[in-house]
Amino acid sequence: ENMFKNFLITCAEMLNREDILNELYKFDTVENVQSNQNDILRLIHYYNHTAAAVFEHYIELITSETVSSNNLSEIEYCKLSYEPIKIIEVTDEIGHELKFTTTPFFIKILHPNKLCKVTYHFTPAEIKDFSDPITIPKKVQRAIAYAVVSEFLASKELFKESVFWKDKFTNELFKLKQKKERRLKSTF
Repeated sequence: ENMFKNFLITCAEMLNREDILNELYKFDTVENVQSNQNDILRLIHYYNHTAAAVFEHYIELITSETVSSNNLSEIEYCKLSYEPIKIIEVTDEIGHELKFTTTPFFIKILHPNKLCKVTYHFTPAEIKDFSDPITIPKKVQRAIAYAVVSEFLASKELFKESVFWKDKFTNELFKLKQKKERRLKSTF
C-alpha cells in the first residue's frame, strides 16, 4: 500500500527524528497528532511544493484517458483524473489525431459528444493528509524525499545539513534525467 505516510516515515528516518516517527506510527491522520503536528504539516507542504516543481519542470508525468466531449465540443479538465499541465494529443476512438485548442478550463475539439483519448502531462494530486495515496512513481520518491528533507532543515536554519540533502536531490534528479534520455535515445 503506497500511502503518503510511508513517504513521511522515510523523511523522518532521514532527519533522524524519532519523535516524528513515533507519532506517524501511532496515528492515522494529521489532526490526531499532538506534539509534532506543525513539523508534519511542514513536511506535507514541502512535498506538495517540491513534487509540483519537479513534475512541472524536470520530469514529465504523462497519462492517457478516454473521455467524451460535451454538446459544445468541449472536454472539461475537471473530467480528467489529474490537473493537466500540457495537452499532448487528442485522438478519436480509432486512434486518428483530432485538431484541438486549449483554454484555461477545457479542450475544444470540432466534434460534439465524441469519445476521445486525451494524452497529457500532469502534476500529481496535492497531498492533504498522510493517509492520502501517493501517486508519484517509486523511482522518483527518493529524490523528492531528499528535497523535502533539505527544505525542512533549511526552515530550521540547519543550512549545512540542508545543503547535504539538496546535493543528494540534485544528483538523484540528474541520474533520473540521464536514464530517461538514454531510454529516449535507444528508441530512435
